[in-house]
Amino acid sequence: MGERWWCGRFPKFNHSVDLWEEVRYWSGLWDGAFQLEWHKGHPERRDPTRLSWCINDWMNHVAGRVAAAEYGRSGVDDSSECLRHQRRWRLMYEGDRVTSMILDALDNIQTAMMTEPMAKEQGIDMDKWDLRATKEVTGYDRVVSLRVMNVRTAWYLKVKEKLRGMSIKLWDVFVGTVVLKNGMLANGEGQGADGLLTAWDATSGRIPILWTKTAAEEGIDDEAYKRFLRWYGERLRKDLWRPMWVERSREMASMKNDDIS
Repeated sequence: MGERWWCGRFPKFNHSVDLWEEVRYWSGLWDGAFQLEWHKGHPERRDPTRLSWCINDWMNHVAGRVAAAEYGRSGVDDSSECLRHQRRWRLMYEGDRVTSMILDALDNIQTAMMTEPMAKEQGIDMDKWDLRATKEVTGYDRVVSLRVMNVRTAWYLKVKEKLRGMSIKLWDVFVGTVVLKNGMLANGEGQGADGLLTAWDATSGRIPILWTKTAAEEGIDDEAYKRFLRWYGERLRKDLWRPMWVERSREMASMKNDDIS
């Protein structure tokens, strides 16, 4: 169930944010003693005869069948009593919370905003249209991917240069948090260090304690560090997230104009 995580670390999650925030709450409340044991899913694929299934396999299979039966149905609001310990920051869209990966959700929302009106105008049934395959055919994914890659690279190099001028150790901590791999921002090698969050946290504005601790140890005064944080926040907004949103929106608008013409 969910992702594996490593000994001595709280859960890392990439989806079902509402559920994993509940797990994270109890894990923190009990000082990390609350844990879930990972068990491989889809036992029907491993042993269609079911002869080797254990109780966890059966529970996993039943949960999968229930989910399959409910897939595509319009649901009701989740019971607030089930998932009460949620973070205050959350992404909402049309009154509903987005609990999948944020970047994927934003891509899907923007895609829907641009394609649904066009589909309605042209009498296209959205349930029968494979947008992912269409993007591959039109080259949309490759074009946007290259542009967004350039945005990430420019932002990353700018932040590294700024930190290099402040403190080599602070630069090391940043690189230990976020690395650039083939134009993608990923977790750095220092992810096992105490007080260090993930690359996603750092690029979302959640500053790791280790950054602040290192700045203090390096003798960077509080006001100078605050100036850096304000600069970093501005760079996140203006040099990373806004340009990526613009590139994706521009490409979707271009595709719509091409279809109209």
